[in-house]
Amino acid sequence: MSNVNCSCCGAIAEVHKTVNCCICDKAFKIDCVNISAAEARKIHTKHSGLNYTCKNCVQLGNNITDLKKVIVELQNDIKTLKSTVLDQQSPNSPASLLEAEKIVQEVAEREKRKCNIIIYGCKEDNVKSNKEQIQLDETVVPKISLHIKC
Repeated sequence: MSNVNCSCCGAIAEVHKTVNCCICDKAFKIDCVNISAAEARKIHTKHSGLNYTCKNCVQLGNNITDLKKVIVELQNDIKTLKSTVLDQQSPNSPASLLEAEKIVQEVAEREKRKCNIIIYGCKEDNVKSNKEQIQLDETVVPKISLHIKC
């Protein structure tokens, strides 16, 4: 008969007085894992359908089950986020229409200002109307043009 070391207590035991974990394949004395000799014989029989799983592998299995649940929850969250993003990107969604309106306003503003001249160092007055701005420009521009050598 061959002997093996028990993974639980480290003692040497005869193979027929041990069971192996069906996951990690470590050997355990039947006394350490509270299994009877009859149960061990059934586990050793290949066609019995019985097997032994050690405490560490059972705990690992529980952790894996918990991780699977977390993964499923995360996958559902991702699906929800994707559908939310797709809804916001649809051409008829309020967010898309608002963004399109902002772009149209920006293009119109750029078109309106395309002929503007920026003069650095010149004080900018806050005026309330276009008419006031034109009157101010008509007084400031001639003064500036006196200082420019063309």
